[in-house]
Amino acid sequence: MFKFDFGKIVCSMALLVACSAGCQVLDHPEAATSSNLATTPPFAPVDQFKWIEIPTSFQLFAFASSDGRIVAIGQKGMVEIGEDGSLTNQTSFRITDAFRSVDGGLTRKADDAKVFDLDDLCFPLNAKVLSDSIAVYANCENTTQVWNISVGSEYSNLTLTDFIYPDNKFPRTTLWGPTRMTTTSDRSVFPSFLRPGPALLGSKEKESRFEILWQGKWEDGGIAAVDFVGRNGWMLLSGGKLLRSMDNGGNWVDYSNIPDDAQFKVMNMKMMNESVGFIVGGEGLILRTEDSGKTWTKESSGVDKALQRITYGSSLAAFGPNEIIVIRNRDDPKWKKIEFKPRAVIFDMTFRGKKLYLLADGKLFYSDISDPG
Repeated sequence: MFKFDFGKIVCSMALLVACSAGCQVLDHPEAATSSNLATTPPFAPVDQFKWIEIPTSFQLFAFASSDGRIVAIGQKGMVEIGEDGSLTNQTSFRITDAFRSVDGGLTRKADDAKVFDLDDLCFPLNAKVLSDSIAVYANCENTTQVWNISVGSEYSNLTLTDFIYPDNKFPRTTLWGPTRMTTTSDRSVFPSFLRPGPALLGSKEKESRFEILWQGKWEDGGIAAVDFVGRNGWMLLSGGKLLRSMDNGGNWVDYSNIPDDAQFKVMNMKMMNESVGFIVGGEGLILRTEDSGKTWTKESSGVDKALQRITYGSSLAAFGPNEIIVIRNRDDPKWKKIEFKPRAVIFDMTFRGKKLYLLADGKLFYSDISDPG
């Protein structure tokens, strides 16, 4: 099992602000005064999120978690979130190897790492834990990047693969796009585009070679989401088709179709186990399956704006970029809308026990959700 070992990391003091027992926790970032500091973040009502101050240079955008621990990834570094919400083990990145590709990642050419610096790193879209590293999927305006971060050395050494798309005919993954990387038990996989259509690429850990795991056609639409439970994988296409894999993504077969009126609305999918899963998308779309994706049932989200990501822990939560959050208990199909009062664009969200953490505008917030219903 992967363990974060930050004990050997020497943090870059130029980027760090000490934040352990004395971490600042505020209702609103603009209200930072010495009179409202707290040594331990207090619990907050579900519709009130607390702000935990972070170094402004980190600009956190994505979570990665393992064994009950949470790490928030930024463009230049990462921090671990303690049980009490304090920030610990803050460290900056160092690029040690760099590659470039102009064919969507199918082939890569080694580049001198010196041509890259931290300013060349894109916005992290999401992060996943591998056995002894963290894989990150990042995006800029004209390029997509995959990072592999080793943990436990003097710095968090980062291997960068930079995918440069040569023309505008390639569908771009925007900061709010549904396309995200995921991991199987032995490899990272991520959507790309290789003519004549969408493609799923994979790279086994510590290998510099990428391979095509699946190739689609233009009419399939894009790859909206890929998720795995053990060796079993699900791939959702925006055109409405759901594919299954039983061998860590090595082979994919047609499995089912989502309802016609949900096609080209789907934006994300998450399987809670091998049977139960959810799809979210445009116009507040939420679909639930209890038979591994063969059939799907609609649930009312109570909102009419896009829900672009879903996550689960003690409860379930889905969110869109425009301060939209809906949440429900695991055993109750009634969703409740939450007002995100800081009025900031949401990047990522994750659970730890009964606490819901989120990253918005590069800042870290959390709320207690012991009773979402």
